[in-house]
This record gives sequence, structure tokens and C-alpha cells, in this order.
Amino acid sequence: MSKSAAHVAAVISCWFMHRENFTPKTIINVGVGKTSPELDVWMWLHPDVPRIGIDPRWSPRGNWTKRYKQPQIVAAVGRVSGSATFCGDCRSLKCSDESHMLHRSTVQVKTLDEIAADFAAQFFVWMDIDGSE
Repeated sequence: MSKSAAHVAAVISCWFMHRENFTPKTIINVGVGKTSPELDVWMWLHPDVPRIGIDPRWSPRGNWTKRYKQPQIVAAVGRVSGSATFCGDCRSLKCSDESHMLHRSTVQVKTLDEIAADFAAQFFVWMDIDGSE
């Protein structure tokens, strides 16, 4: 998703929240990118709502805690907990391309239920999973 498309999608989702009189108590952001423009939209429209950033590879995304001062979870989201092989080339847990072998690593996997258990209910979940579905 391009940066401008992410902004538009985030604003539209907020418009639907407003129309339905829905105010999240926690925003769970799965797949935090280096820029993640939707985060600026959440900060603008819901400045007091905690935003939880989740990504299986956090090292290039260290900007999260400095800029947003919000919790971060270094994990992939899946149907079962445990570990999985993550491909850094295609950003997927299901890569079968043999040429990507050098860019694979083992990452922790958590379920959304596990993550949500530590935060206030009435969630808005934003999933930017770039082919990891």
C-alpha cells in the first residue's frame, strides 16, 4: 500500500468509526512499517488511545518508541503461538522461494487474543501485512 493510499484508508476507517459512534480503547497496528502513515492519523484523531505496534522484525523500525511512545511487540501474528520462519525479502511467513534462504529468520508468533489480553477492550485492529496473509 502506498503512503498516500494508507493515509486515505486510515482516514476512511476513522470516518466509519465516527459514523458508527465507535471510539476504540486500544488500537492494535499489525505490520508497522518504517513510515506507517496511518500512525499519524491515529495520533491526530485518537491522541489518548494507546496504539500497540506489532512487527516480527523491529530493528529497522526503532523509530516507534521514540516517535510514538507506545508499546511495541516484536512478533508475528498467527492463528497459533510459537515460532515461524519469516522471510525478509517478501515479508512473509509462507515464503517458498529458495533464492530467499539467506534472508530468513525464526520469529516469535503470538495470537491476537494473547496480545489483546493485556490491553483495554474495544479494539480497532489495523492489519498491514504485505503479502503475509
